Amino acid sequence: MSPIELPIVARFLLDGPVLPLVIDTVRVAEAFRAAAMSRFNAWCRKQPPAGVERFRRPDRPDYYSSPVLTGKDGTGPYLPGHDHAHFLPTAEGDNGLRVTHVTVYARQGLDFGETAALSGLRQLRVGDLDLRAQLVGLGQPSDFRTALFGGPAAEERVWVSATPYLGPAHVGRSGREHDLRKAIRAEWRRWRPKRLAAVEVEAVEPMDDRDGAWAGRPRPFEFVRGRSRAGDDGYHRPFGTFRLSFSAPISGPLCLGYACHYGLGLFLPVRMIQESGR
Repeated sequence: MSPIELPIVARFLLDGPVLPLVIDTVRVAEAFRAAAMSRFNAWCRKQPPAGVERFRRPDRPDYYSSPVLTGKDGTGPYLPGHDHAHFLPTAEGDNGLRVTHVTVYARQGLDFGETAALSGLRQLRVGDLDLRAQLVGLGQPSDFRTALFGGPAAEERVWVSATPYLGPAHVGRSGREHDLRKAIRAEWRRWRPKRLAAVEVEAVEPMDDRDGAWAGRPRPFEFVRGRSRAGDDGYHRPFGTFRLSFSAPISGPLCLGYACHYGLGLFLPVRMIQESGR
């Protein structure tokens, strides 16, 4: 495959007696990432060693790891940028309180090993919940009609928080709202795709629990805001929900801030939320 032909999106539908609550978005994303990594390791073990040697971890010669799925190079350090996989749980059911889908989005592309691992993922355990995961699509964002990518219109100017945005750890209590708005603008400039280099965030407006675009959702402080890893500082970071207006229409996914690869800081087009009645 050439890089142009690589799929960058894998969409999954979750099913089970009880679906995870949207406040557990991070936990769902972590579980899905772990399951995908396990499937990739199992796939590599079935291949001729020479063909997968580049995926062998130096610190664990018996284990294979995909930089695209893990976001780390073979020696452990995190990869810079946002081109590796985002694991984005979304609540697309009628009430918006339970996670129904997980979308894996990797801007650098999902190669044969990653797609084989994801295609073989059938079961997912999140805490005490045993879930079934059904792959419902593999391809480009334009292949999917979902709010995550902008929906049928593909591009939108106004996007609103679907999960809380977590800002930099150094932001203090004084002037927190101003600093969070500033952080959002700076992060957009740093990570926006090259094709959107001229697009700026024109306005960043805080949302409260009474905002129509957030109505019916849990309060932001109820969300799990930390990763399951030693030393995580997610709960010490400032957070909030926001309405972003861009200088020109953009397409998604739009994920900013801490743990954006695990579903936090996710924004959706306000028009599609309004049309869905949530």
